[in-house]
Amino acid sequence: MSRDWTQVWIKAMIGLSLFDAFCTDVGIKLGWVTEANPIAKAVYEWHVPAFYGWKLALPILLLLLYPALPPRRLHKGLIQTTVLLYLAVGLYHCFWVAYGSYVYLRF
Repeated sequence: MSRDWTQVWIKAMIGLSLFDAFCTDVGIKLGWVTEANPIAKAVYEWHVPAFYGWKLALPILLLLLYPALPPRRLHKGLIQTTVLLYLAVGLYHCFWVAYGSYVYLRF
């Protein structure tokens, strides 16, 4: 995988992180979920826009710093694994949003 493709993976991570933040925000406001990460929960309770910034900060930092890292297969593998985990979380969010919407609209 070239470094350009790895940057695409990192950009996908940023998009999935934003989706995670949005779904978590909606779920908290509707009372469907709670934030499990104590740091993210404290940031959310302090200031919701800061919560979005918190969720996006590390992937954006990785995007900025990645070109300076030496090219190693381990870096690429860890980035791909992280994106796949974020994708799993995103699918989980889709499930509970769809289910919650169904239950909410049904009653």
